[in-house]
Amino acid sequence: MKQNSKKYIPYIWLDDETGHPIMMNERCTIIFSETLSTLRLSLYKIIGEGSEMLLRLIGRDMGKKYAQLVLKQYPELSEVSEQTRIYELCSIILRNTGFGQIEILELDTELPSMRAIIRDAPSGLGVKSLPPVYNLEAGMLCGILEEIFNMEMFVAEYRFNESEENYELTITKVE
Repeated sequence: MKQNSKKYIPYIWLDDETGHPIMMNERCTIIFSETLSTLRLSLYKIIGEGSEMLLRLIGRDMGKKYAQLVLKQYPELSEVSEQTRIYELCSIILRNTGFGQIEILELDTELPSMRAIIRDAPSGLGVKSLPPVYNLEAGMLCGILEEIFNMEMFVAEYRFNESEENYELTITKVE
């Protein structure tokens, strides 16, 4: 018999007065995951190949904003090491809010750089006509790192591993 793998997310509430979902004391919007893949497809229809870079830039700004909101809500994170802060932010922002599963393979806080794997990301769902790349989520990781290191970061390498159905990427600082 399959066990229930669902769990309660402790920092999401519904404001009965306004009807708005609240996450970490900030108003949020709950959308279906495939909505983000629809956004990706719509941008591709209008812009073409450049839409992936646009998604990465949008993701970067989202990641920075998410990081700011999380650090505001959990000020104790500013007192832990950069490495711990990055792991916590990636867990809270990506995994716990539905932007996919992340596995950090390498993290160098001196360079700085990060090599990671993203799985099951919403921007790749349901778009059979486009290669399964997760530029929105990759951009979010860049934004998180930019917020922590206070420097511009970029995706230096990326590839989709079809056999594992994951997206491996390397993020490093802009020289």
